[in-house]
Amino acid sequence: MTPLKRHPALVPLSQDHHHGLMLVLKIKKGMQYGVEARRMSAYLQHEFEEALLPHFREEEQGVFMWLPEADAMRIRALDEHHRMEALAGSIAEDPENISLLRLFIVLLETHIRFEERVLFPHLQECFPEHLNKMAPGLQATASCHVGADWPDHFWLPLTP
Repeated sequence: MTPLKRHPALVPLSQDHHHGLMLVLKIKKGMQYGVEARRMSAYLQHEFEEALLPHFREEEQGVFMWLPEADAMRIRALDEHHRMEALAGSIAEDPENISLLRLFIVLLETHIRFEERVLFPHLQECFPEHLNKMAPGLQATASCHVGADWPDHFWLPLTP
């Protein structure tokens, strides 16, 4: 697949998406290694509060508003944000539930792919004037070292 050319105003959001995919990968690795759900849940909660939730708000307040309220892409993106927020709450209440973690990472990965492959290209095509006005405004909310300061690197294989 040819890499998508991203408008400079959307680059910080795309960088956040890359970090979201890294979160998905780390949880998948933890599951592959048989890590206890509570350890992965703690990490997910941390990243949700520190990176994902601020990213959602940035999109909702700075980008989605350009689309009509009844627009199917806007409705889908907002619905997925709300579903992930609800799932994060359920995971906080039941951190041992591996099924909730699986559901969350599937939804997050699907959501990111939708935004990168469908929603952002649509925004670039239909709202270039908005993007040009906001180009310097957005900042990536996720650190480029996602999880680097997290003390439990459960996603790394154990060495003998």
